[in-house]
Amino acid sequence: MENNEFIFEPLKEYDKYEEKNLNIIKEYFDNLIKTSQVDLEQNQEQVIKINKKEAELKQVNSSLKRLKAWSIFNIVLICLSGLFGAFFIWTLATIKEYKWYEILICIIVLILFFVFLVIQFVVINKKKKVSLNTKNIQQEKLNQLIQTGLEQTQSLRNLIKIGTKNKLLTLTMPFIKLNKYLGLAKLNKLINEYGFINPSSDDQKTTLYVKSGSINNNSFLLTKEYCYEVVKKTYYGSLTISWTESYTDSDGNIKKVTKTQVLTASVVKPFVEFSHYSRIYFATDLALNLQLYRKPQQIDKLTEKEKDKLVKKTEKELHKYSQKNLNFTPLSNTKFEAFWSCFNRNNEREFRLLFTPLAQQNLVELVQDNKKSFGDNYHMLKINKWIVFATNNLDYLNFYDYEKDYDHYNIEHIKNSFYSINNNYFKTIYWTLAPYFSIPSLVQTSSEYKDEIQDNLILSDYEHEVCANLIPSKLLDHPNIKTDSIIKTNLIASQNNIDYIQATSIGFDIVPRIDYIPVLGGDGWYHNVPVSWDEFIKYTNTINFKLKIYKNSPIDDKLWDDEVKNKYNESDILTEYGAIEIE
Repeated sequence: MENNEFIFEPLKEYDKYEEKNLNIIKEYFDNLIKTSQVDLEQNQEQVIKINKKEAELKQVNSSLKRLKAWSIFNIVLICLSGLFGAFFIWTLATIKEYKWYEILICIIVLILFFVFLVIQFVVINKKKKVSLNTKNIQQEKLNQLIQTGLEQTQSLRNLIKIGTKNKLLTLTMPFIKLNKYLGLAKLNKLINEYGFINPSSDDQKTTLYVKSGSINNNSFLLTKEYCYEVVKKTYYGSLTISWTESYTDSDGNIKKVTKTQVLTASVVKPFVEFSHYSRIYFATDLALNLQLYRKPQQIDKLTEKEKDKLVKKTEKELHKYSQKNLNFTPLSNTKFEAFWSCFNRNNEREFRLLFTPLAQQNLVELVQDNKKSFGDNYHMLKINKWIVFATNNLDYLNFYDYEKDYDHYNIEHIKNSFYSINNNYFKTIYWTLAPYFSIPSLVQTSSEYKDEIQDNLILSDYEHEVCANLIPSKLLDHPNIKTDSIIKTNLIASQNNIDYIQATSIGFDIVPRIDYIPVLGGDGWYHNVPVSWDEFIKYTNTINFKLKIYKNSPIDDKLWDDEVKNKYNESDILTEYGAIEIE
């Protein structure tokens, strides 16, 4: 065993690992500063210049806003004085007798009209022109200052490469081993020896990210997938009708009244719904026959009174359930039964082997916590040799180190982003793994799985899909589709660390349709009520590309840079596995 460090009580041990993570992030970033040889003082001076110029530009923009408001107000006055002037001239021209003060008012109004015109064209427009010119000059100067700042931080930003997040994660928790590749051979071994069902074979799913690794030689697979599902959606429409009815009033007179009614109708049509989710699959040789599923119950949102009520309710349910199901034996820890809720388990002996008293205590504390962890936001599936953990927080995690996250002229801003992004990555992975760490029997049990050295590396379909999803949609998607697309791949051949791949984009056009549904109205007639709905028409498009697999990873710095320099073409698309060349 290479590393004897374990986490047995994730809630209690979190603070220690977070402090360690922050120290590692600081040390790593300080080393980036040193390696990049950026001039901190020079950059600080540049930031001061940029801030000063932004303040000046803000003043100019404020002045422009005031001038625009003045201009609008003055134009209103021009229009009003012009209208009044025209009215008085027309009045004086059409009547034979008029008073002297009417002539005076007409003259004053006309004078005001010309004064406002002069103000608009001589004063306001001139000031606006000067302000706009000043704004353009200031904006150009600001752009130049920002460009200089970006050049100052370029060498630093170049060092933050794909793999930085995972490197800092494994430095914080060295018992987590991450593989550079999953590879086809490794995936096939997981399928053959552990019965792993490969979800990537589903044409309605595509893989956005995959990372394989191990904790105490227990292999895991982390995937982020995007999928679509055809569901039923109800569309509604309405039509207002009116008709005339006759009636006799109390005096015997026949009168007519108009009545209205809103008719409604609905149709149920197929609707394409897209979603994404992330999961961590763990291979295990423990409790091979045990199957169960657990979903979140929002325990962390309950008050103490509500928790007590839930425990008492569960106690009664356990008694009834055990009477109906003779193979079910409740644990003495009713709080765990209530909070973790795995009534659907199929093997009591293996259930107790997995969920020891310490595991029960850890999980009860975990789902109640609403300060550090995710609270009760955990899905758990145990089936055969696999345990799957999922949480909504993992769905929204960015696994890649995006250049745009650090595209800034201020080193201090880059530093803050670096700290925040990488610490959040650690937190999300830590709390996603918290249920796994909470079960000591899992952590302490080492599987018999051993990776084999691959002489001729062929990437898995997971990794092929990850790469294909990095191809710009305009090069891959059918021109008619209006929805997102699902990318599937097919390995054509592999030779000399080059995978030849066929990628197929699956998407849908959305065509508006109208159905007319006959509905009986209050007038005794049927009326066709229009119901608008969307028809989803499936389109596919296929291209071929080569994936030139690099021996090194982006995080390997100079080795990666040298390999890119020797193998990379300008039109290629770089990925963490190598370069994509579209044929």
